Amino acid sequence: MHTRPWVAVALALTLGACFADEVALKNPGFETGNLDGWERVVPKTTFAASEEVAHTGGFSLRCQGDPEHRYNAFCHLVQSLDVEPLPGTRYQISGWVRGAIHRGDKSARLSVRQVNAEDTTISYAEIWLQPDADEWREVTKVFRAEGGAVKFQVYVILSNLTAEDVFHLDDISFAALDSLGERVSVAPPPFSNIAGDAPAHQTDTFDLATEGVTGRIDAATGLLASLTLTDSTPVDLHPGAPDSSAIFLDIGDREVNFNRPVGEMTRGAGTITVTLAPDDDSIPLSAEVTYSAAAGVFEETVVFRATGEIDALCRLGVRHGFVPGRWERIIGGLRPVRVIGADEETLFTYGEREDDLNLDRLDAWQSVTFPMNVLEGADRWVVIGDRSLDAFATITPNMPEGY
Repeated sequence: MHTRPWVAVALALTLGACFADEVALKNPGFETGNLDGWERVVPKTTFAASEEVAHTGGFSLRCQGDPEHRYNAFCHLVQSLDVEPLPGTRYQISGWVRGAIHRGDKSARLSVRQVNAEDTTISYAEIWLQPDADEWREVTKVFRAEGGAVKFQVYVILSNLTAEDVFHLDDISFAALDSLGERVSVAPPPFSNIAGDAPAHQTDTFDLATEGVTGRIDAATGLLASLTLTDSTPVDLHPGAPDSSAIFLDIGDREVNFNRPVGEMTRGAGTITVTLAPDDDSIPLSAEVTYSAAAGVFEETVVFRATGEIDALCRLGVRHGFVPGRWERIIGGLRPVRVIGADEETLFTYGEREDDLNLDRLDAWQSVTFPMNVLEGADRWVVIGDRSLDAFATITPNMPEGY
């Protein structure tokens, strides 16, 4: 028999914050000696990994026109990026170029295509390449993600080049930027108890229980210490460990954690509330955390409050460890439904868009109104959802691994 306990997470933000990360292109310097990671090479005669010159390493991308080919007016090389565009966030595309493009009705471009849910182009952010034959030049373009964009694609485009037009492109990079123009790059470690077999983490706790679920709150930090599904055979959905829970702010190349209780923990009928300060006193934020258990639902609500401004792109979030090996699949309850293996990593992003909830406009792209994921096990399902219906939510199973 399958049981279906609920675990709900609500995240309320009182300042603007964006999810963004540095994005690793596949084979950006063409150091594999071929075009691994790149697709739609049209025509193949115009692009090749070359050892002739390189900005760094031993290879670069050699680009040359082919006037005899019917697609010479739009030769292209493409790579789709594994990143969810966030409207208004600034991104940067860069590369190094060297060579010669002679005068005439021709061009070469390094571009980022923004695509909507129907795979239709929204816009191109383009760098028009004017290489120098004698030295490498860096080219850079900063742009903002458009509303409705669901995917970025990096393009190298040649238009009407001749056989005498030859240049090299190397070390292509793509990154999110904060408001100071700095790249965003945070890589938290994987969950320490990802196998689920570490000795029990010894800490004083307060229990919150409802039908099918028992949560234990760390008396010292106010964070969720563990979460157990109690129906039939007990299973630790959220096993105990020193790093089992994190309420965090990612900024630049570092992560700030909210783990210092301010004042007394408040305990009520089936609820526990605590205010947490960040472990960096320069961050003008606090996090009010409330746990509740009732009617078969265990709920965690986090409200971030700002006492000042942060002049940088940042990411606010909540992270809980789990053991992927105890589950079979993760089902993303969005439209369309996505199903992945329990140990695979992915992004499930749910957002507000114009006419999302307008029943008179069913021709518009509509997101789900209740973001949720389902963990499917051998003998139970667990529904994990976000009740922030008035804002976007991003759920990232196994990013980092085991969270």
